Formats: sequence, C-alpha cells, structure tokens
Amino acid sequence: MKKIKVENIINLIMFLYILTLYIFTYQEGLNLISNIIGVLFMGLVWIKKIYKGEKIVLNGLSIFYLLFIVICLFSSLYAINASTSFVKSRTLFALLILMVSFINYIDTGDKLYKLMAYFAYSGLITSLYIIFSSDFSDLIRFGSDLGNVNAIGMILAISSTFSFYFILERKAYRFIAILLINSATTFLTGSRKSLVFLVFTLLVLAWSKTDRKSFIVSRIKSLVIGLIILAIIFYATFKIPIFYQIIGKRMENLFDYLSGEGTSEGSINMRVFMTQLGWGWFKERPFFGYGINNYRFLLGQTIGWATYAHNNLIELLVGIGIFGTAVYYILQLYLIRDLYKVSKVVSKTLAYTFMSMILAYVFMSAGLIYYDSKHFCIILAVSSIIAKLYKEKEIYFDNNKGKKR
Repeated sequence: MKKIKVENIINLIMFLYILTLYIFTYQEGLNLISNIIGVLFMGLVWIKKIYKGEKIVLNGLSIFYLLFIVICLFSSLYAINASTSFVKSRTLFALLILMVSFINYIDTGDKLYKLMAYFAYSGLITSLYIIFSSDFSDLIRFGSDLGNVNAIGMILAISSTFSFYFILERKAYRFIAILLINSATTFLTGSRKSLVFLVFTLLVLAWSKTDRKSFIVSRIKSLVIGLIILAIIFYATFKIPIFYQIIGKRMENLFDYLSGEGTSEGSINMRVFMTQLGWGWFKERPFFGYGINNYRFLLGQTIGWATYAHNNLIELLVGIGIFGTAVYYILQLYLIRDLYKVSKVVSKTLAYTFMSMILAYVFMSAGLIYYDSKHFCIILAVSSIIAKLYKEKEIYFDNNKGKKR
C-alpha cells in the first residue's frame, strides 16, 4: 500500500482552507468552519517543521506586519472603544501567524503553483454555486447568500487573475474555461471594484509577456492582447443585457460621478460623504488617530449609523494616524520593490501577477477595506517568498514554465 505523504495531507487541508475562505468567510457563523480548517493547516505546518528540525523563516514582511500590529495594539490604550481596538489587533496577530505559516510552508515552486491553482479552483466552485443557486429572473446582484457581494466579487477576480497566469505563462489551456466562468460571475456580483481589479490585473499580465529578443514584436502582441481584453470586457459590461443591468448601469453611475456630472446613486454619494468625514477626523488627530477600527464609533456619533469607512486609507488614518498607516503601505511597497527586482532578471509574468494584485488593492484603497483581509494577507505572504525561491533555485522563470530547476 502506497504511503500517504504528510505534504499531500497538508496540501489537501490548504486547498480546503482556501475553498472555505470563498464560501464561508463572509457568512456569520459559518466562518468558524474556515477558522478551524485554518488552525488545522497551521498546526500541521508547524508540527512538520518542528519534527524535521527546519529553520523558521521570518522575513521583512513579517517584521513590518508585526510593527503594524504593535501600533494597532498601542492605539487601544487611547481608543474611543478600547475593546474593539484590542479585538482587531488580536485578529491581525492571528493573520500574522497565518502569513508566517504560508511563508514557511511554500518553499518550492510546486507548492507555489498548487496554491495559485487552489485559488482558481476555489473560485470556479464558488462561481458554479452562485450560478446554479441564483434566480436569473430577478436581475439583482448575485452572490449575496455567500456574504458581502463586493467581497465575493473581489475574491472571484483574484481567481480570474491566477487563471490568466496559468494560460499565459504555463500554457494550461484548461484554465480558459475557469477564467471565463469566474469573470462572468464577477460581473454578476455587480462589484465595480472587482471589475476594475480584473481589468487592471489582466492588462498588466498581458503587458508582462515580453520577449527581450524580440521586444517590439512582443510589445505589439501584448498590446493586441490588452485591446482584445478591453473590448471583451467593454462588450460584456455594456452590451450583454444581463451584465448591463447588474454591473453596466453601476459603472455608468461611477463614470458620471468621476466626470463631474454627479450621480443620484446613494452608495456613491454616501461613501464620498463618509470619506469627507473621515478626512476631517484625521486632521484633528493626524499622528495617532482614534484607535484601530474606531471609525465606526465616530460615524455613529455623527449620523447615528455605525459602520467602517469603506475606504482602507481613511479607515487606517482615522484609526492609527499617519505613522501607522505609512507602515502598512510601506510593507506593500517593499514587496512590490522585491517583485520588480525579480522581474528584471527573469520572465516577468509570475512576479507581475502578484505585483499587479498588490497594486490593484493599493489603487482601490478609496473603495474597500482590506488591511484585515485573509485573501490579501495570503497574497502578501506568497509575494514575499518569490524572490527567495528564485535565489534558492527552487523556481526559475526564463523558460516560461516555472518548473523546479
């Protein structure tokens, strides 16, 4: 009888954990299932590491994120609601343990590509669930039974990005169907942020396919691929009736607002108002803020409705001030710098995949909260080890296959 390898068990648990991040994380009560599987994954990783006597890896990301947590924890000493700040700091510390677990487990190219594929497959399973459980006679935003539709749209867009990587770089054409299904379901969630994220990451990946030996020709090919992507997404958004009703009209409202014409859409106007309030509160306490996750209490005192800022930058500025916010964004710039360095000496696509996702989140700080996102923390963790894997010759990219050397 063939012996079951410990790593195969850990890989299975890792897949189940990523899958539950998609289908359980945003459902109250069911997120406990995801947390239990996550603890199981981390426990197995550390048991294996300790048993084999392997060195624990703590990189720059770990140090920056720990400093960010310390600042958040310190803010609970003067917060409007100290308990809320303390609980959020505790959550962030749990995320740090999760990140360090991934940093220590993903030590080969094979594990890296498995992780990326697990995201793609999890998105596919989630998309199929949404499609087959939705009522197409009622054209409202799909996916609400899984939780916040904007959050669902974002994680499906992440799956689409990884799928596009496998198509472009590894010629795994089975991911074409996964890309199409995940992207279509992203449209059905009606999430504008997800659509922007998808467009941005796909265009960056298309642009990354440059052959240094035929620079001009490859640039023209990348440009053509990018134009095709834009044409397909534009047509789907504004010309296919079901997509237009769900996402197209919402995009038109956004364009109207950005053009200066203004819009009657309540969600846009409300979020602009919340951002303006937050900016005013930040200016009153620019250095230390009011305590992490305490924006909601200021808002509640002002309008009688307590919720988060829907703006990552404002949420952090109000919560922990300019220094804590700077630390959080510097850790992302630190990763982008390392990924860019890797892209200069090897094929760009893998490095650009993670770089594009981090940049997309940074650019969309004005429209979402992500500093406590499990999905994004995993992306950060994996991004932080790509340079290390390349230096240790665990992966290489110049043959466009990404196999272990």
